[in-house]
Amino acid sequence: MLDIRVLGTAFNVRAYAQDKETETTLLRGSVEVTRKDEPDAPRIMMKPNEKLIFRAGEDLEPATKPAATAPTNEVELTTLQPHKDPVEVPETAWMYNRLEFRGETFEDLALQLDRWYNVRIVFTSDSVKRYRFTGTFENETINQALDALQTANRFNYKMTGNEIDILPE
Repeated sequence: MLDIRVLGTAFNVRAYAQDKETETTLLRGSVEVTRKDEPDAPRIMMKPNEKLIFRAGEDLEPATKPAATAPTNEVELTTLQPHKDPVEVPETAWMYNRLEFRGETFEDLALQLDRWYNVRIVFTSDSVKRYRFTGTFENETINQALDALQTANRFNYKMTGNEIDILPE
């Protein structure tokens, strides 16, 4: 999908096959990002406190999508909000044993919870997937995390082994 060339830096990459986005976050130094499937495409040089988001197309994987049909919003380069300490950067919270989420849909948050707690979350209702959450988990168990999320939005859950069914209230 992407080639990232490290040029003396501190950065983070989040790239999972099942995610719709690949993110590169640069804290210090510099990185150069290029598309593997488009070697002639412009190289993106990132500066400190920038985040690059690459969105895969819905119908085709980026490697098979013709450049002429690629959406213009496929790549987004943003500046991180200023933080006093690198520990406070949400994109690198995992390095400090924290799961942070800001305005995430429950569906997207569920993918993070799956990875964080080694569980499989299944939704029985599409409306529940659209709930949005903001928060941080550090030492909570999966049950404590789900109980905390229930205080923000109404839903029930049933846990059987490592599978969690999310049910409407």
